[in-house]
Amino acid sequence: MPAHSLRYCKAFVAAGLLFAAYPLLAATVDVQLKGIRDDAIRNNTEGFLAIKKLEGNDSARPRAIRRLHRRAEQDIQDALRPFGFYNPVIRSELEPVDGGYKATYVVDTGPPTTLRDIRIEITGPGSGEQALRDTVQASRLRADAPLRHPLYNATKSAIRDTAFKLGYLDARFTAHRLAVDPSVNRADVELVLESGDAYEFGEIRIDQDVLDPEFLNRYVNVRTGERFDSSELVNLQLHLADLGYFD
Repeated sequence: MPAHSLRYCKAFVAAGLLFAAYPLLAATVDVQLKGIRDDAIRNNTEGFLAIKKLEGNDSARPRAIRRLHRRAEQDIQDALRPFGFYNPVIRSELEPVDGGYKATYVVDTGPPTTLRDIRIEITGPGSGEQALRDTVQASRLRADAPLRHPLYNATKSAIRDTAFKLGYLDARFTAHRLAVDPSVNRADVELVLESGDAYEFGEIRIDQDVLDPEFLNRYVNVRTGERFDSSELVNLQLHLADLGYFD
């Protein structure tokens, strides 16, 4: 056999050994999450668990599985906090099995964090608006109730959205604080909205040269000097668009 042919065969055999060894670097992982019965909390925890994303992947690297297992307890803690659980007890185990690993996480969520001091106020000219008062009263943030981060965010958004709808376009929170003390499983809430002055509609001008102005005014549902209302402005835009002459 010529010398150059022999070299070619050796190279081919070496490459074959390399590719044959590659599958040995891959593994699978089966993730077991135990102890969480609430569906919403469980779904959120599974979404936070990075190692869960490798489940069903038969080409995962063992190094990646071990690395994600080491951060799994932190993932679980991060997933539980929005539901008010700041002191969970987590037991984790990663054991080799045929073809890969089995990761098990047994979670005791611990005591729930409850609300302690709650301050929700409207300051400025909008403090007397009944709609804003009603929005504050409708908040589900109550003393001694379990802390839920989504409820805090919902209250904050509802107050801001109501102020904007009433024409307080410069409204801003001078205080927005959710302070959690994990050592006693208590949390304080402070939301203070400074409304600023309410805006009014100014001059209303529609630039067009197709329709009779008097006819067009029938569709204008806002008047100069009226309190600005974003929903009324949207309705005006929709009415004009229905005429087929405005984009």
